[in-house]
Amino acid sequence: MKITSVLKKTFGHAFAKIQLTMDKLKDRRPWFGTESDPDDRRNQNEDLGDNSMAASAYGIKNLKRTIAEESNAYTAAEMMADLKKGIWNELSTKQSIDIYRRNLQKVFVERLIRLANPEPVTATTVILGAGSSANNRTNDVISIAKMGLRSLQTEIRGALPIYKDAMSRAHLQDVNDRITAALDPK
Repeated sequence: MKITSVLKKTFGHAFAKIQLTMDKLKDRRPWFGTESDPDDRRNQNEDLGDNSMAASAYGIKNLKRTIAEESNAYTAAEMMADLKKGIWNELSTKQSIDIYRRNLQKVFVERLIRLANPEPVTATTVILGAGSSANNRTNDVISIAKMGLRSLQTEIRGALPIYKDAMSRAHLQDVNDRITAALDPK
């Protein structure tokens, strides 16, 4: 089975939104870039034709179309909610959680924990290429990861009393403890 069919089956609506976003990225019509990357053909660094006024008007129209399309973009918060819904669907169906789903869920939570609590970037990690050159503490990734962890923890705590099978219950308690430790490190 191809990975795309597995993703479609597991994530459904979220996968369709991601695919639509990817298709929009391939469309070069709304591109309005800078001159900073001379190797990117989408970036224009001179007028089209011999009328700079007309070229500027086309640029403004293009920018307006881009802004309109971005207002319909798939947001990170929507993606987080859709991922959580697909990966943790047992919480809403109240079904026991098999070993494969428990492993998937733990990987998801561990990844969110790493995003919520990134290791500080040091000179050594930058020199060795292991760290990001961007300051990972000044973007929204940490906030979105913590939002996802808090939301998931609320659902887990609400579902725990319903689960009677030992493995699902132990799994949910473990994940709840991991989230608590990540959100309130002491």
